[in-house]
Amino acid sequence: MSLENIQTLKLTSLIPNDENQFQVQYGPELTNLVLDLHVEKGINIYENIKIKKFEKDSIVFKGKKKLKSDALILFPSTVSPKTEFAEVSDHQFEFDNAGRVKVDYFQRTDIKRIFAAGSCAHTYYYTNGTGHIGDQSQACYNQGMTAAYNMLALNVPWHQIPFTCTEQFGKVLQQASSWPQFDEVHIEGDLKEWDFIIYYGMNDFVVGAVGKLLLQIS
Repeated sequence: MSLENIQTLKLTSLIPNDENQFQVQYGPELTNLVLDLHVEKGINIYENIKIKKFEKDSIVFKGKKKLKSDALILFPSTVSPKTEFAEVSDHQFEFDNAGRVKVDYFQRTDIKRIFAAGSCAHTYYYTNGTGHIGDQSQACYNQGMTAAYNMLALNVPWHQIPFTCTEQFGKVLQQASSWPQFDEVHIEGDLKEWDFIIYYGMNDFVVGAVGKLLLQIS
């Protein structure tokens, strides 16, 4: 994610887009905690500011304010899959708005004996029926394995729990499951001490969790 790239590339400023994907995924509590950590490490955060144009050595905001820059790196909020070849094929696949091929729980497309998995597929997670895009290496691996099973007609749905982790200036967070939306957040532990688990709920069910990894990176 772009927040990890900030520290790796030793950038000094961050301008979140209007959607702020981190907040959409994790809510304001965790987002504010992570952004505060970046500010503490000397990163300037520019929020709620509209960009008017880019110049050779600066960014011009609406209102004529300028930010001098030695380099400008744009991080996309999502990655578009390379599925153009499927759009012009003889088969009429069903795509989502981002161009991913829609598949069912078994990684099957709507074309018989054709499967899709990973970042090119919009998969439905068997345990809660929610849509999932392959943006996690572990999930992509399991989806590919699920497709292989079902090429052998074993009728095995994608059921493994997706998980990933992110490292922010030595603070490691691990995420279990994947959720497109939530209507409840329950926090156990101490956010300020980075010793917590955050549970995300939807319709009175826990759909995922984020917490501190027990072994921190020094």
